[in-house]
Amino acid sequence: MLSTLFSLPIAEIEYLNGSQTIMRIVLFFIFTALTFILGAAGHANGRAPSWAKWLSLVPCVLWLLWAKQYFDYAMDSFIVAAGQIGGNSAFLYKVAFIVPVVLLPVLIFGCVISTRKINDYKTEL
Repeated sequence: MLSTLFSLPIAEIEYLNGSQTIMRIVLFFIFTALTFILGAAGHANGRAPSWAKWLSLVPCVLWLLWAKQYFDYAMDSFIVAAGQIGGNSAFLYKVAFIVPVVLLPVLIFGCVISTRKINDYKTEL
């Protein structure tokens, strides 16, 4: 009983159509942006610790882990040759992975710059 429980994959891919994929991309982006904005604003006001804006990396990494499965599926040559995926679904599965890959360095850069600017502003006062 326990051997089958631990041998199952962590998450099975639930193949999504285009609108469902877009919805998940938008929700992940909104949640990531919201945690960064609230963390930076809270740090600037003094109500949140300086590491609060770094919490925006958590939803971005979760987004990356979620999208990796879909990216692998869309890039599998056997699945593409068999005609199981194509068109907009393949494109959106690739975009769902590329967006957080680009967003991670932008978030890291934004966290570093905002920390420096907030600390400079606090020392001027």
